[in-house]
Amino acid sequence: MPYFTKVSCDARPYDLRPVVDTVMAAENWILSRIPKDQPLVILLGEDHQNQMHTLMHQAVLRRHLAQLKTEPARSFALGCEFPRNYREARDPSNDVTRNLHSKISHWLDPEDSDGKEMSKIFSRYEKFCYTKAATSALYRFCRENGISIGFNDVAVVSRVPEQPKREDGKIEINVDAIKPVVDFSHAPTRAIFEKHMPELVGKDVYRFTSPDGTVSVEGIRASNIVMAENAIEHMKRAQARIYVQSVGNGHVLGAETCPYEDSLSAAFKARGFAVLSVVEGPTAKLPAEKPVDIIKVKGLAFVADYTMPYKKLKSVVGIDSAMRFS
Repeated sequence: MPYFTKVSCDARPYDLRPVVDTVMAAENWILSRIPKDQPLVILLGEDHQNQMHTLMHQAVLRRHLAQLKTEPARSFALGCEFPRNYREARDPSNDVTRNLHSKISHWLDPEDSDGKEMSKIFSRYEKFCYTKAATSALYRFCRENGISIGFNDVAVVSRVPEQPKREDGKIEINVDAIKPVVDFSHAPTRAIFEKHMPELVGKDVYRFTSPDGTVSVEGIRASNIVMAENAIEHMKRAQARIYVQSVGNGHVLGAETCPYEDSLSAAFKARGFAVLSVVEGPTAKLPAEKPVDIIKVKGLAFVADYTMPYKKLKSVVGIDSAMRFS
């Protein structure tokens, strides 16, 4: 029988303890039932605009850090849904990131095996993450505590459609028209496609939405396969028995436009991993013949606004009191 439970945070929407307690209980339940050499992947779903979800992910890591002191065999690492080529990616609408590599290359570790450099780049230069305050705090927590970070999503490059010139001769770029597509010049990403999705190599695979504004179904499927492959590589590099992957809710178990068979959970299970899925919101229809371990969360507070500094965020959600990370 699979592990399945629901956690309601309606009564205390800023208290993360019920969610974290349930995640750790489920982890214990699963680890007691699988071989000692089989890794466990914990997929922590999130609404990309809700800082509470990011803070919940940090709380889960904090609990694992404390657990490691008494159970050293439960080594762990963190995976994130950012492009593997994050530090090389260019956004032509943003003067800061356009020349990013030349500005900061002097303090970049070419290998960056634990993700520290890329996490610093995020905190310093990222402009469009809705949860920047909480995510920056999460990455700082990882750096300070030696937790390895992996940027696992498919490598992308921004596709800018031809823009008409204005009367003054300048070109005004429509940011909404910029679409990230798979960057096949990124060798590790191309290798994954050639092995698992050769029919897509060299094509315009849109990561999020197609030019017509519809969801890129093949982009979501490709992203899940690439994230799983990159995470497995990172897991081996970090020697992690437990892998905590932070990812959008729709990737975890699928959604309206992504059947379960194309989900991140299915991708990991197909590769022999035990998987615990933590989601808040609707999912795709789950196959009865393939048991899935699930925690469904509801009622966490919604804290948005990517311009909100961390100091203000602390006062809003009460990290030192109501949040109770430990």
